[in-house]
Amino acid sequence: SNQINTTGVPVLSTTIALYPGHGKPGKTVTNKVVLLQNQDAQPAAGLQFDVATDPGATFQGVVSHLSGFSISFAPPDSSGVRFLIFSVGGNSIPGGNTTLMQLVYQVDDTVSLGRRISLTLSESVISNHSSGPIPHNTVDSHIDVGIKGDLANNDGVIDVTDIVFLINIILRNVPVPDAGTFEHFLADLNSDGSINIIDVVRAVNIVIGNA
Repeated sequence: SNQINTTGVPVLSTTIALYPGHGKPGKTVTNKVVLLQNQDAQPAAGLQFDVATDPGATFQGVVSHLSGFSISFAPPDSSGVRFLIFSVGGNSIPGGNTTLMQLVYQVDDTVSLGRRISLTLSESVISNHSSGPIPHNTVDSHIDVGIKGDLANNDGVIDVTDIVFLINIILRNVPVPDAGTFEHFLADLNSDGSINIIDVVRAVNIVIGNA
């Protein structure tokens, strides 16, 4: 038997998690696929899962982060894209939080700003080295569509109202967005992981036409 958390979902040692992606219309965006394993987890020898995408983004391929493993996938169908991750050398996927790969999508240039495109993970199987299944949870994700600096209205234009909003974030007059969120993506104009005066100067330069 497994422990149950307050949401009624079994607390298992292993989870396959999709992470959010952020990008703007007409551009490519990536979503990490991560295997989360605690100290009680069995070593994983291979995985299989499907990822379905709502209209608005087209699957382009993967970037592998696993040494000694092959990643295969079939063309998208009504169930999404099916992925197989395996090792012909009998390798194990390391414990802890292991990034398996990044999924690469092309966001349609007609997608409206502020739109959230859902990614759904299903039909997942994890095998141990004895050819047995490893119980696990799954976490779905999404792609948020927006333009860096467009903080106030998601109107596709960076203007004084966006600069004021950014200043209020830095002064902590409004909640500071957590790293990895869509709001942090929009506010971190130079993509250095921090929200500070450099981003304000970048926004000002965009407004006055110097960037």
